[in-house]
Amino acid sequence: QGSAPPADAGDTVYKLSLREALTTALANNLDLEISKKDPLVAEQGIEQQKSAFDPGLFASASHSESKQEISNLFSLNESKRDGYAAGVSQTLPFGADYIATLSAGRQQASGPLVSVPSSYGADLNLQFNMPLLKGYGTEATTEQLVLARGNLDVSRQDLRQQAEQTLQTVEGAYWDLVAAREGLRIAKLRLQRAQDLLALNR
Repeated sequence: QGSAPPADAGDTVYKLSLREALTTALANNLDLEISKKDPLVAEQGIEQQKSAFDPGLFASASHSESKQEISNLFSLNESKRDGYAAGVSQTLPFGADYIATLSAGRQQASGPLVSVPSSYGADLNLQFNMPLLKGYGTEATTEQLVLARGNLDVSRQDLRQQAEQTLQTVEGAYWDLVAAREGLRIAKLRLQRAQDLLALNR
């Protein structure tokens, strides 16, 4: 690499090996720092597309009351009903979707002089939908997920190429500097020899 040229008073001289120069360039390149965020954004896009196939939970509760005019003392003129429901729904990667719902309820009826024991009921409902034409198959449902994964590959490839280009540029500049310093050293030696020859001739 040659010796460093004499520095003027007050100048700061930094000595870097090629490895140190390359490491410093990668750590302090603003364009690379910005490009590093692209794969992170692409990974978030993949997770967002995957979330389309996550199961969803739902629940509900209801309460109703009704009261009618009394026709006789033994009539049932008041009623109350409580209802509860919970379920899960999900879109499957091959295009189908389902909804499973479990519901339960309680009903009460009473009158001025009579009451009926509460009645309970529950039922399970399962709904399954499978497209046979439009939207059938994994190609239709996972298209956006495939595109998101492709974007991740592209962003990683772009980052790799940009890093390689930065390294090539820094390495080229490094060896240009080494060659320039060596040329300066040789030029100084020639100048010194020329001055020595001039002094001898005199």
